[in-house]
Amino acid sequence: MTIRKSVFLLGIALVTLFSGFKNQDTCNPITSAELKTMLQQLGYEVKDIEASVGKEKYSITMTTGGLDIPIALELSSSTKYIWLTVYLAMADASNGSKSFGLLQQNGLIQPSQFYITSSGKLMIGLPVENKAVSNAVLREKLDLLSSKVNGTKSYWQ
Repeated sequence: MTIRKSVFLLGIALVTLFSGFKNQDTCNPITSAELKTMLQQLGYEVKDIEASVGKEKYSITMTTGGLDIPIALELSSSTKYIWLTVYLAMADASNGSKSFGLLQQNGLIQPSQFYITSSGKLMIGLPVENKAVSNAVLREKLDLLSSKVNGTKSYWQ
């Protein structure tokens, strides 16, 4: 067999071998409806917080460490991220040491983060890249966020 023929056959073999693999960058993001279905498949009771088309937002409750944690889920406006958020309490602007502690915790709970909304709600959020999201990935991220909520309760309760 000539070198040309060998290289040609090797090229065909490589193309055939790797043609079944998807590049994660080309994976289609899930839709809001698919997100809701996935949550139901995972066994959660899904509540609609917002049902307007393009602004769908859902809520589930997880119990971790004795806490019932209501987690809201929604797609970002670009659909590139799925936001998992939890309302913790109303922020207390007069308690500087508590705020300092929360900021310190942000470095430890990444990629989750504490933040305060314009209406003064203390929240924790976790952005999930909306690529190749499976039920297993979604469950992992929900478990991660609920464990961060439970693990930081002394800072926000």
